[in-house]
Amino acid sequence: MKWILGIVAAVVVLAIVALVAVPYLVDLPRVQALIATNASQALGRPVKFASMKIRAVPLPAVELRGLEIAEDPHFGKDAFMRLETGTVRLKLWPLLRGRIELGDITLKKPVITVVQAPDGSVVDYIARGKGDTATRYRLENLDLTLTGGASQMAFQGAFAVKPGDLRVKIDDGTLAVGGAKTLTEAPLRGKITVDAKDIGDAAKAFLGPSPEYGGALKGTLALSGTLGSPGAAGDVTLAKPTVTQIQPSCPEPKRRTLVLGDVKLNAAYKDSVLTGRPVTTSIGHGTVSAQLTASLEHGVRVQVNDIGIKAVPLEKILVDYLCQGYAITGPLDLTGALSFAAADMWNTLSGPGTLRAGPGKVVGPQALALVSGVVRVGGAISSALNADLPNVGAGSPLEFESITGTYQINNGVLTTRDLLYTSKPMKVAIAGQYGLASGRMDLDMIVTHTRGELKAKVTGNAASPSIRVDPAAILRGVDPGKVEKGLGDLLKRIR
Repeated sequence: MKWILGIVAAVVVLAIVALVAVPYLVDLPRVQALIATNASQALGRPVKFASMKIRAVPLPAVELRGLEIAEDPHFGKDAFMRLETGTVRLKLWPLLRGRIELGDITLKKPVITVVQAPDGSVVDYIARGKGDTATRYRLENLDLTLTGGASQMAFQGAFAVKPGDLRVKIDDGTLAVGGAKTLTEAPLRGKITVDAKDIGDAAKAFLGPSPEYGGALKGTLALSGTLGSPGAAGDVTLAKPTVTQIQPSCPEPKRRTLVLGDVKLNAAYKDSVLTGRPVTTSIGHGTVSAQLTASLEHGVRVQVNDIGIKAVPLEKILVDYLCQGYAITGPLDLTGALSFAAADMWNTLSGPGTLRAGPGKVVGPQALALVSGVVRVGGAISSALNADLPNVGAGSPLEFESITGTYQINNGVLTTRDLLYTSKPMKVAIAGQYGLASGRMDLDMIVTHTRGELKAKVTGNAASPSIRVDPAAILRGVDPGKVEKGLGDLLKRIR
């Protein structure tokens, strides 16, 4: 036992001596040049640090202070990353033999500035938003540890994305550098978890100040791809999402909020393309599902396929949130597809669809005024001939059984050939075009009722449409003598 203790003591003494000798064994300028050169080559950007010192315990390591990684000159003069303290461990056995081999790397409290180009080009691994100036994001509180050797590196860590409160954690990360021609071609693996109590500030920086988005974000993603072209896939949930906007057309309060059910998507990101297959949510008791593809290269372009809307209460959107002048109530079923550019959604919106709404009511004041105006103009003629049209009072909600039809949208202009409004007193068939952004209308309407039909042409702006009624449709089948007498009586009233 005594000799065992003696050996242990000798080993301890030798270890202490070796640790004490570490500062004298390390060629400090050589290590400094080695770290700066290797880091600059790997990142493709100049790397510098204010000071460096050797730490012997608990394990030999180089401590870097005031480290900076330069930004790409195209995106400003500020540093891409500033680091308070970084530690690079030195492998002890090679060191005792006179060789320098770097081990684990730990970064403490770095601040990373991420730049988003105005044209949406990929800059420092971030997605694009909108606006004429570059958007800057910061990666703060980054705690990253690298371990491994020449063939494979392991890493784990966490950081926060600002603005916003998005926290990202990386576990079980590996970078297989062995066999890769360059560092950017090294295969990447790992697990990413994301968590944000509220996406409001992040959405504002990405999409602009209005509308305002809210909700708590959680997700778990599997990391894939290469260091130069990373990818990720997994499940993401946005809990209790909200959309808030000032609506000038609404009575007080003009600040309106639309509340949705949890948005869930099986998300994937690769080569600047984000997919959600499927994306699901709910509004009221209705459900919404779709297949989402968003291209983030050179501006955000969105494609939404296999849209399935079931029993969504339209009053939640058109009445309570938008206060739309052509609002209706009742459940909506819709299938179709859409595509648009995020920077100019209403003027680029395109896609086909089939819809059915009802039973419900027409409650929007502009819609009520339009129907009332068509019937009233026709009624001025028909009543003179004792052939009254349905009694439609302006401002009074109109009950309907269904609204059905198909449509095609091209660059923000909706075209329909078979939109049909059905109620007990009448049916209204509508064909023509409507500008979603401009509100311009060019519609042909046929009102069919128990005593006949009325044809009308509606043009102009949705806020103040122009209505022209075809009197021939009203007078069809009427005795010419009655027509002459009726029109004469009508002219006398007008005078």
